[in-house]
Parts: sequence; C-alpha cells; structure tokens
Amino acid sequence: MPEELGPQDFGPFFEAVHGSKPFAWQQALVEQVLTGPWPHVIDIPTGLGKTAVMDVAVFSLAAQAHLPVAQRTAPLRTFIAVDRRVIVDQTHDRATAVREALHDRNAHETVRRVAGALSLLSVGTANPSPLEVRRMRGGTTWSARWLTSPAQPAVVTGTVDQLGSRLLFRGYGVSANQRPIDAALCGVDSLLILDEAHLSYPFVQTVMACHEYEAMATQPVLTRRVRPVLLSATPPGRGGEPIGAFRLDPEAEVSDAARARLGAERHLHLIDIATKANPEQARVQLAQALAAVAQVRLAEDGVRRVAVICNTVGLARLVHGLLNEAVTADIALVTGRCRPIDRERIAEQWLRRFSPDETSGDEKPIVMVATQTIEVGADLDVDALVTEAAPLDALLQRLGRLDRRGRRGRSHAHVVHAHALHGGAETMVYGEATLQTWEWLCQRSARPSPVSAAKLPAVLAQAPSLDLGYRSLPSPAERSALAADFVEAPVVLSPILDGWAHTSPSPEPDQDVAPFLHGLSRAKRMVSVCWRAGLPSPNGAGGLEVWEEELRLTPPSSGELVEVPMREAAAFLRGEPLWIGSDLEGDLSQDDDPFDERQPVDAVIVRPDGTVEPAEANRLRPGLIVVVPASAGGHDAWGWTAAAGLAVIDVADLAARRPRVRLRPAVIGSLLGEAAPRLGAAHPDEDAAREPPEAVIRRVTAACADATVFHGWFGGRLAESLRSGRRWREVRPAASPVGDCLVAGYVVPPQEETAGTVGSVKRPGSGHVSLPDEVGDADDGASSGGAAIISLDRHLRDVQDRARGVGEALGLPPAMVQAVALAGMLHDLGKADKRFQVMLHRGDRLRFEASGELLAKSGMDPADQAQFRLARRRSGWPAGMRHEAVSAALVEALVSEAPARFSHVDLDLVRHLVVSHHGFGRPLLPPVSDPLPVEVRVPFQGLRLAVKSDAVLIDWGGPSRFDRLCRTYGRWGLALLESVVRLADISWSIEYQGDAAAVYAGLDDESDREESR
Repeated sequence: MPEELGPQDFGPFFEAVHGSKPFAWQQALVEQVLTGPWPHVIDIPTGLGKTAVMDVAVFSLAAQAHLPVAQRTAPLRTFIAVDRRVIVDQTHDRATAVREALHDRNAHETVRRVAGALSLLSVGTANPSPLEVRRMRGGTTWSARWLTSPAQPAVVTGTVDQLGSRLLFRGYGVSANQRPIDAALCGVDSLLILDEAHLSYPFVQTVMACHEYEAMATQPVLTRRVRPVLLSATPPGRGGEPIGAFRLDPEAEVSDAARARLGAERHLHLIDIATKANPEQARVQLAQALAAVAQVRLAEDGVRRVAVICNTVGLARLVHGLLNEAVTADIALVTGRCRPIDRERIAEQWLRRFSPDETSGDEKPIVMVATQTIEVGADLDVDALVTEAAPLDALLQRLGRLDRRGRRGRSHAHVVHAHALHGGAETMVYGEATLQTWEWLCQRSARPSPVSAAKLPAVLAQAPSLDLGYRSLPSPAERSALAADFVEAPVVLSPILDGWAHTSPSPEPDQDVAPFLHGLSRAKRMVSVCWRAGLPSPNGAGGLEVWEEELRLTPPSSGELVEVPMREAAAFLRGEPLWIGSDLEGDLSQDDDPFDERQPVDAVIVRPDGTVEPAEANRLRPGLIVVVPASAGGHDAWGWTAAAGLAVIDVADLAARRPRVRLRPAVIGSLLGEAAPRLGAAHPDEDAAREPPEAVIRRVTAACADATVFHGWFGGRLAESLRSGRRWREVRPAASPVGDCLVAGYVVPPQEETAGTVGSVKRPGSGHVSLPDEVGDADDGASSGGAAIISLDRHLRDVQDRARGVGEALGLPPAMVQAVALAGMLHDLGKADKRFQVMLHRGDRLRFEASGELLAKSGMDPADQAQFRLARRRSGWPAGMRHEAVSAALVEALVSEAPARFSHVDLDLVRHLVVSHHGFGRPLLPPVSDPLPVEVRVPFQGLRLAVKSDAVLIDWGGPSRFDRLCRTYGRWGLALLESVVRLADISWSIEYQGDAAAVYAGLDDESDREESR
C-alpha cells in the first residue's frame, strides 16, 4: 500500500510534472476539495492557470484512493467541456503531459506515489493504468473502447455537444448500441468542469435535473453522480454573488509570475464605426475598420504579433482577405470550423509563433485573424489586440491573450463597434449583451464619435479608453450582468428521461437533446462533413455502390470531419450563399432550415450504424455524417467555407485509425498538390501489367519530398506513414473506379520485420490474419470474430472474473458484484446453438462436428463482413436473430434447474445484463422469426440446459423489466452495470488476439496520438 498523499504533496507533484510551482489558489483549491465537495463555481481570471483545475482533480483522486468508495469526494473521471470549438486544446495537452509523467518509471518520487495510488483504483481491469486521457470527437474513430473499464481514472476533454449528448443517451455520431456505455461513463462518478460556462448554463440546469431524478433510485448503484463545476469569471445569473464560489486571493499570490500577471494593465480603446444601414455593406465596412486598426498597430515599434478577433467566421474571413491584400506580414486565419488534421497543421505552422514562450525575432510580423475559438483552451500571447464588440465576459477572455505573462506591464487593445449591425445576424450570436456592454464601456470612459474606416488611422490615438487589467476589473455581479444573454433550458420531465434511456429501439419521434444543452433559443443542430476524391457521382449508374465500398473500406474518421450547423450544410449542398456564424456551440440563431429531401445532390449520408444513403433520400439530422466529392469545395486551407471553391484535399488516409493508403490518382494528387499522378494502374484487363503496391509506395514516398509548401505538410505526413516500418497488403474494392486499389498497413512485429514486404501479420500456427476494424452488431457473429480461436467455456469464465474485479474496484454493493459476475458467466450461453457454432466454424458443419468444442471466438477476420454473411447463410442462423435471446432463455432454464444460484441477486437484473450485453434490449430485443427452430442444448457446470429456439425470439417482458430496473438502480446506474459486463467482454475480445493484440494495441495507441494532436 503506497504512502497516503496529503495537500503538502501537491506542490512537489505539480513542480515535477510542469516544471514550476503551483500558484497559491491552486494549492488552496487542493486543500478545499480534499476536505469537502468541489465548489460550484471557480472564479479565476484568465492567464492565472485555470487549466490546473485538472491537476487538482487528478491529485485529489490519488490522495483519496485509499478511502472506501463511499467516503471519497473526488470523482473517478474528470470531463472538461467548452461551449466552442477550440483550435488548440491546452487542457488536453496538459492532461497528456500528466499522463505521460504518471507512466514514467523514472519520474519524481511524488509522481510515482500518485501513479501508484491511481493504479489501485483500476485493479481488476484489463490493463490497470494510473490515468487515461481522451478527447471527445465525432466520427467513427470514437469507439466503444475509449475507456476499457468503468473503473479507469480518466480525464476527457470535449465540447458541450459531444459530452452532453452522450450523457443524455443520444451521443452525436454514436451508434444506438454504444450509447448506454457512453452515458454511464459520463453520468456516474464524474466531475463535469464547464470552462467559461455562461453560455452553456442550460446544460448545467439539465445536469442538475438528471442528478435529482437519479437520486430517486431505490437502490442506487453509486451515490456519486455527475457533479458540475463552473470554471468562469462571469457565473450565470443576474446580480448577486454565486453561492459557494471559490475565488482568487490576490494577497496570497506572492510569486513573481503571479504578481506580473495580476499587475498588468490592459487598456481597451473604444472605436465606433459609421456604416451603411444595409447589413451586408455594414459587415464589409466593419471588416475594413478591423483590418485598418490592425495595420496601424502592426506598424508600431515592438509590435510583431497582432490578433484580430471576430464574432463570426464570415467576418473573420472578410478581415483575413483584406489584410492579405494590404500588408506584407504573415496573415493566419484561425477558426474552430475546420478539420482536426487541419487544426494540427495550422497550430504547427502558425500558432506556435504566438506561444508566450516564443522569443525568436527572426520571423516576420504576423497577424492572427480569429473567432471565439481562441478565447479558451489556447495559451496564446499577442502584443496588440483588435476585437469586434462583444459581451464583457467574451472581451475579458480576449484580453487574456494580450500580454499574457504580464511582461510588457502596459498593453493596448481596441474594440470596434458597428451600431448598424445591432439587431441583425451578429446580435444573434450574443443577444443584447453586446450593446449593453458597449454602453457600459462608454459610461466608464467616454463615448467615441462615429468614424469611417478610411479616417481611422488619423483619430486612433484619440480614442477613449479604460483599463481592464485584473486590478481594475468590475465586480462579479457587474460581470455577470454584462455577460451574454442567459437562456433557460427546457424543463426535464421524467418521461423525457425514460425516452432517452430507451436506446434500442429508440422512440419515434425522439426528443432532440440540443435544447437541453443550449436552451430553447440557442439550440444548434450539427452535422459533420468530409470530402472524398476521385469517385463518380453517387447519383449516377453504379455510383452509390462505389461510395458504399469506399466508406466500408475507409470509414469517415474524426480527423477528417468538420462539424457545422445543419443550416449551413444544407445551404452548401444546395449551392446557396450563406453567412457563416459563430464558433459557439449554441447561439441565438435558429436552425429551422432542413435539407430538402427531394433535391438530388452529389453527396451521401453515413448513419451512426455505418449504412450509406443518397443525400436526397433523407433529411439531415444531428450527428449524421455528410460525405461530398472533393471537387465540390466547401473547405480551404483555413477551414469551412460553406461555398463552392477549389477542390478539397482528401485526408482520409492521414486521419484513419488503421494505416491505409488509397492508391487512387486523385487522392495522391490532392495530397501532393499536383495533377492526378499516374500510379501504374495500367490495363484494366491485364493484372500482370499492374504496378505492384510496394513500387507505387516507393514512388509516392519520393514524390512527397518535392511537394509544394502548403501541400507538402500533407505529403510529408503521407510519406511518414509509408516509411513507418509496416507491411502492406493490397485490397481490390469490389466496386471501384478502374485501377483503384487500397493498401492496408500493419505494424510489423520485431521478430518478423522485413523491410519493403507487402503482406499481413501472421500468428504462430495460423494463416494470415488482418486487424479488426470497428464492426457493428447488426450481423450477429461479426462481434465473435478476431485473430484468436477461443472456447466458449474459457470466455465465459474470463468475462465473469473481469466483471467481478471491476465491480469490486468500483465499490459496488456485494449483490451487484455478484449480479455482474453471474451475467458475465452466462452472457454468451446462446452461442451454443449449433447453427451459431457452425457459423463460427466458417459455415462448415463437418468442421464443427469434428472439433468437439463450443467456441466463443471464431478466428475469422471481423472486418470481412462478406465472410460472416456467407458463414451465416451456410449455417442456417436466421438473419437478425440475436444470440443474447437464446442466452436469456438458457438463464431461465438454469433458474429452473438450480434456483439457489440466484438466491442472493436480483434475477431481473441478471436477465437484463445478459440480454443487453451488445446494447440491444433497451427495452426490447429485435423481433425475428425462426423458420426452422431447433433445440439448443448446452452442458453447464454439471447441468444440461435445453431450450427451443422458437420460444425465445421476442422478450415480451423486456420493456416492463427495463422500466422497473431503471426505477430501482437509476437510469445511469443501470447503464453502469451494463457497462461493467460489456466492457469486460470487449476488453477480453481485444486481449484474445495473441500476437495480433500487440499490433492492435499499437494501432490504438497510434490513433490516440492522432486524436491528441
């Protein structure tokens, strides 16, 4: 047992990880949360290390690891959410640094003690880890294994939409069967930190309502439900002091770093622009004024880094275009509406120059034109700031990027107001708070005279100003009153929660969660868009089949997706111009413009279950993925344009979870910034004339070194992937343009490493195997694949032991531990059906009969859906039938034969955990017919259980049982119990891969690194 940690250990831990001592407020927060609950509000000015709240959460959990679960006040998982799409997620980067330090065996003694304490909490899990760090994103790379166990300590960052939708059982872009796991991990034993939480306060109201309903459970699973903490200098509400707020004590901050930041003066100069009444003309004039001020500031001595911050993406793009034409400095455009892989490129090429620690003066001056995306989560420093008028809370956040370390001591910013735009689309971003803040600023200084953009340089020095440094900040009540308009969430009623808890099948119509995250007037419905190159029109003859094959082999992944409002996506698909809105998750605009389903467009929609449909066949709905041809435009070097333009770079290969390269000329050409190169595809009827994949890879790798600067970044990433010591195997899509092929890469185990070989990984005593991709549960049996062949008896015992270990690690009551362990032992009994066994033996009945062994895992490649479908047809296993239904019937047979086994558990709970172990049965299993029913017999611990398959197809008692269990254990509590069993099953399925498991884990680690970029 490691030595217990106390508040005195936080300083050494913090300094060992980050290289500096904590501020006094950080130490004080540790002392507070170790002796009581977390404060409801943490009010710390920007620039004073608010992201260290994450360090406090991790350390306090380690310090309480020795306590019984019921006595801990530190939650197991920490979620940090923001209400905008950040370009740089500093919190995620910081959490990653903590994780790496905790995994370092040579770390400081205190860090090792923290790691040891955290590891105690995940004892009994697959791979106990001190801390896991994840970033929530949409797309298919967000898998069921984002945490391998509900007992795993973790820090997760994401947006309000991503976190909130998962908490409410409606995860955007998440399959219906996956939703209960996400809801459980987000909603039980979790700390929810909302960074700059004013605009997301409706979500807080929703969370608190869910908290109250969950407290009504008669047998709560865990009493520590999700707890929201507002990390904000402007807590929601009108007037008054928030109860339980934790605030900075400036007198306690004695370090030189803290004193410099607290003493820095930031003078805000007021500019009122005379504009035309027409909104479009007014926007152009506002953009001209912002650009003119930036030019003047850029010409001053000592000013090399200037930021221009706008309230909408549309205005930022106007300013960026004007500055590109007017100045010789580097001009960067930074918005949250861009693909993650482009964010990484922008951060690497441009934002590094805005680091507070960047001291190089060799590069020429630079201007960053940005949106709200840099207000939080980005440690950026500028010498001068120009901002569009905004509410006070937003202005203070923006001022936090000015002289961030306090080295200049006195710095200047300009706020530009255009009264003609008040009441238009710009007002919809923040409501009346922008005008109220402007009036307050004028009262505190003086009202400027309206001036045209052309005359700005001459009058800029006379603009009225006021100091908004820390020493001159208005009171918390004033800040709250001048913050963005406060919006109430709809009332959460119990029937609404019941409907959300029903995930399989979901009710129709279903309640949209967006109003409960952002309020009725701020709800934005979002979809994700990505681009693919070199494919025919999906509306042409055979075109849809080509797209289906493309998206099956290379499914959309989070790195290539840009999340946009449905209204903007619909306008783009119709070819209609549209003003691009803010980078906030929700604003006062209404998304009431659905995509016309009757209008044919060259695009397809990918549903969460992976099915592909023509875009004209379905209305856009939140969480769906829209895939459009790269030639359609819509995204440039800086992000989403919502308009036709130059072809978009197809980055699917660079963003995929599994290494792969599509040897398609259009794809390679877009990555290299050149016309589609010839890749040696040669004659369609002469396979022998086709250039081998390894030769093409060598030529493409060489070509990457000669790419242009802009495209060279992508070409370099491609070359890095191709040179990474993998083997490559060729895949010829069934439906594909002539000459197209794909090579899939595998990490080569050291003992088999052979340079330049194209092939696939072998395991001892077997043929070639490939790595399992994400597969759904629609085709029962695919989830029973994998590189290894595993007996049913072994698998049941393995899952039982792991479920018991995780339940004990979570501190579940003994009866619940027994229930999850029993369910783990019984969950796959239904696989004993002979037809299912024949399917697992590749559809070969003789092979099954000769084996004399019941299998749980077949050894078939789970990515090869065609193989599973053929095996199922040969076996006679009915399409759509679930082995969970047979397992549940065999449980009933066991109850009849040995009722004493269930004397100390809730039998209905065990039934449900067996039925739901693939996410179905919430509340009803899919009803199917069994045209040729059979008797299923299985030996089980000295008993012979038998049922008739036609008696188990519809679980008539499922809905009432599910409702009763939700009332007993809570909606999230029941989901947590399901997750214990399901993740125990999933984690073993991964570990069974043998040699392939190391390959699989290596790829997962790599994808995690991709996600952390």
